[in-house]
Amino acid sequence: MGGAGTTWWGEFPVGRSDVRFWQVGPLRLWITRSDGEWRLAFLGGDDSMDATLDVNEPVREEDVDPAAAVVRFGFRKPGESVRILPALPDRHLVVNPVTPFYVPSGERITLYVSAPLWMSLWAGDPRRKIREIPTFRPTDTWFGPSTRVGEVCYASKTGARMELESLPRRPHRAVVVVTVINRAVSQLPLEKLKLPMPNLSLFASEDGRLWTEGITLTRQEDGEQAAVTLDADPPAQAGDAVRVGDARLRVERGHLIRAFGHILDFM
Repeated sequence: MGGAGTTWWGEFPVGRSDVRFWQVGPLRLWITRSDGEWRLAFLGGDDSMDATLDVNEPVREEDVDPAAAVVRFGFRKPGESVRILPALPDRHLVVNPVTPFYVPSGERITLYVSAPLWMSLWAGDPRRKIREIPTFRPTDTWFGPSTRVGEVCYASKTGARMELESLPRRPHRAVVVVTVINRAVSQLPLEKLKLPMPNLSLFASEDGRLWTEGITLTRQEDGEQAAVTLDADPPAQAGDAVRVGDARLRVERGHLIRAFGHILDFM
């Protein structure tokens, strides 16, 4: 059973015919190695608040849930360990505040938002990625000014927390620190916020919590447009954090990212 500070990623030896079990939030995963192959069985849950953490637990074959999806991967040289890495979503994440949220004119605020994580599994000699599994798959949503202009994103609700301590700690989610600066005359309604998850990296703090680079949104004039920049490093709140995952799509940190759309539209 995982405890405080336990990390579910890393390099894990798996003996021949052994069955190893992970539960990271709502996701349950069983990993088995045999001669020439790796087998994964996985089953997602629908409770996004589930904070269960079990790491590399030895179990029996009959303990694998019969409802789990099963996939097999063949190798000439399967190796003797599996590498599990955390990864951010492969699409932008549209977050909607649970209650209406406004930033008055002239204000600068910091919000703490959490984003779901994927498990990236690597095996074989040499190492190859064999699967990515969402610990919790958000629902799909269309984001754009019309049905013809926009893109498919993931959708998530947020409490738009203004104190880190009030953000529930869950092993299957990363912390995104968003700074919002409203220099316009009118107040800024945060009805929807599209976070550029494929452009962000992952960092682990000393206590095992995962973070992305900070995001700064600056609204200069009245209207729906804003300038969005990504910090070069993890936020100061992460402490002495180390990089554990690169961005899927690289952009130059500290430079302007295109922002447009209804209320706020990142990228």
